[in-house]
Amino acid sequence: MKVNWGKRITDLSDLSRISEEGFDYLQLSDTLSAEIEERAILQQRRELAEGELPFLCCELPLPREVQITQKGFNLYVWTEHLKRRIELLTDYGCRYLIQNNGKARLLPLEGASQEQKEQMLQFLFILCEMAEPYGITILLEPLNQRRTNFLNTLSEVAEFALLLGKNNLSASVSLREFGEGEFTWEMWKEHFSLIKHVQLENPLFIESPRRTPRPGDGYDYRILLKVLEEIDYNGSIALPEEGDKDSLVYCKSLLR
Repeated sequence: MKVNWGKRITDLSDLSRISEEGFDYLQLSDTLSAEIEERAILQQRRELAEGELPFLCCELPLPREVQITQKGFNLYVWTEHLKRRIELLTDYGCRYLIQNNGKARLLPLEGASQEQKEQMLQFLFILCEMAEPYGITILLEPLNQRRTNFLNTLSEVAEFALLLGKNNLSASVSLREFGEGEFTWEMWKEHFSLIKHVQLENPLFIESPRRTPRPGDGYDYRILLKVLEEIDYNGSIALPEEGDKDSLVYCKSLLR
């Protein structure tokens, strides 16, 4: 089992400190991924960080108000937008793009939803096609029903990936989006090859801001980490933006 440990960030102001804390990579929030414009400015800020941590994981850089499943969604405009973002983010180490904005994939509560599902399927197919030459994998994150009514379980994401038929579509999982009942050997063994990224956070705080694991915070993280050990997980684990050296050391000790 080999794990890279990362930290989710929402701004670029603390890169040097994050590098010193012992993290291997950074995960850019969707807002940050979408706002990065000037390569020169970004390069200046990256040079402040010892070791130049790669932006290995980036949340899909679409504005929060854009809804992929909405009638009238302009597929051409937004895929062109994402193509430019992919080119930019690749220069700084991006290898995974995470779709985890639940509002972007809401289905109508009434009426036919098959058209919207097919629209999402078409969007992701084109996105995978664009990302493939850059060595980027698209990650779909199953989300709790509080956030969306589409792709809520790992099994549903697996079925969707099978329909898409693209080798560079996989899954990201977040601890706060799952109930303990889904941390079973059977569930994860069935889909272990699909999981490429894990976000480790306190699931007792289900809304923002995300809370990083800490000793005595009321949750036993070994429930998840034991499963990852059993499936011999080799991938990335990210802590929330409040993660620091102490929480990183704590999580590593639980995994050992």
